[in-house]
Amino acid sequence: MRAIIIGAGIAGLATALRLHQIGWETLIVERAPERRGGGYAVAFGGIGYDAAERMGILPDLLKKGFITDELVYHKPNGERRFSLDRATITATTGPRSITILRGDLEAVLYEKVRDHTEIRFGATLTTVDQDEHTVRVTLTDGTTQEGDLLIGADGLHSATRALLFGPEEDFLLDLEHKVAVYMLDKRPATIATGATGTLSSRGRTVAVISTPTGATSPSSATAQATPTRART
Repeated sequence: MRAIIIGAGIAGLATALRLHQIGWETLIVERAPERRGGGYAVAFGGIGYDAAERMGILPDLLKKGFITDELVYHKPNGERRFSLDRATITATTGPRSITILRGDLEAVLYEKVRDHTEIRFGATLTTVDQDEHTVRVTLTDGTTQEGDLLIGADGLHSATRALLFGPEEDFLLDLEHKVAVYMLDKRPATIATGATGTLSSRGRTVAVISTPTGATSPSSATAQATPTRART
C-alpha cells in the first residue's frame, strides 16, 4: 500500500511514521524548499502522550522537552499578580505531559522517517483524480504520482482541501485571533531561568517562555503575543 501525504509538518511526518510502522510505503510532498524549524512551545499530554509512546518517539521527545519551574502572571504595570510553582503546574498537567518546542518535535519525527520515506520539497499538488483502485495527483514539479490513499496534512491554507472541496473561504471561520511567536536572542532579565511570564490586558495576551539552554542562544526565550480577542 502506498500513501501520498501533502505536507511535511508534524501531522504529515507523524502520519508517515505510523503508516511505515504498519507496512505502508509513503511519499511526502512539501511546498517549502526545505524543512522548517522554529515555532512556539507545545504542551501535550493525555492521548497525545499515549500516541507518542506507542509510536516509539517518547524517549526522544523527553530528551528535548523542558520543565517550567514557575508560571508568573503579571499586572499591566509589571508587578506580580500571582504565580504557580512547579508542583502546581505538574498537578494541573499530570505526570504524563511534555512541553517541547514545536521545531524539536518536528525534528524528532523527521529523523524517524527520513530513511524510509521520500520527502519531496519545493512542490505541491495541482490536480487530483481517482478511480476505484488508485488516486493520482499531479505535482508542481511536473510529475504524476499514484497511490492507494491521499492525505492532506498541509495546514490551514490547504491546497488539498481547496482542490477537493472548494475555496478556503467556504470553510474558514475567522475568530479574529492573531498570534505572533518568535525567538528572542536573549532572555529578559525579569524572566527567571525556567520560568514563564504572562500578561493579559484588554483582550491581549503576551507570554515569554524560558526555553532550554542552547535552543537559540545560551539564554533564550520564546515570545508569544495574541493581539486580538475572538468575536462572540
